[in-house]
Amino acid sequence: SGRIRDLYDTVLTASMREGEFLTHLLVDLLDRNLYERADDCRWWALTPELRTVLAQAHVSADDARQLSAILESIHRLYTVYSQLVVYDRFGVIVAATQPHHDDGSNVVGSRIEEDTLAAVLSLRDSQNYHVTPFRPSPLFGGKQTYIYHAGIRAEDGAEVTVGGIGIVFHAEREFADMLTGGMGDMPDTRAMYVRRNGLIISSTDPTRPAGSTLTGHEELLALPRGEATSRVLVHDGNYTIV
Repeated sequence: SGRIRDLYDTVLTASMREGEFLTHLLVDLLDRNLYERADDCRWWALTPELRTVLAQAHVSADDARQLSAILESIHRLYTVYSQLVVYDRFGVIVAATQPHHDDGSNVVGSRIEEDTLAAVLSLRDSQNYHVTPFRPSPLFGGKQTYIYHAGIRAEDGAEVTVGGIGIVFHAEREFADMLTGGMGDMPDTRAMYVRRNGLIISSTDPTRPAGSTLTGHEELLALPRGEATSRVLVHDGNYTIV
């Protein structure tokens, strides 16, 4: 019985370490992917045509079509986004890659959120960006996502913010791809990305979809950054490695 117990402990310890390794991998995938989103919005905000047009007192219909064409050419190469928009200093969207909301209303002419506009206008320079909280957005069909923003500045050297660019991350698809790709063939495993407050932002567990709250794991959610641990817990009535 002692040998059987030792063998059981060895297998259990190995499985717990494998779980910790998997969580590190999934977090690395998440971190690297979202870091690239911050780079994208800052880089595209430097596009000369965007800066020139938005510095004008009025954006004409021809200018708006030019900006939309630029955004569409970018969007074709970057499929991790569901929408790219450019807006003026008042938060009015003047160009977009998807011209209509899901309800059929126009994207161009609508406004970004007031808190987002205030954050963008307060950015110090082109090295800074703003990302919205994970929340529903009409630019993503009312579903929850992150939207990355950077200020567009005039080219006259005055460092005046004349508008901004918003890039809508396709959170539903991209997070799911990260989870399933990182796990590979692990049929008895479920994975989810969870914020500190328990909010699930993506999940392979159909009983705990994105937008729901993970409860009962407060100790794990309070881990310091970069640290990992594993526990054998009762989860949905079964002993589970978490």
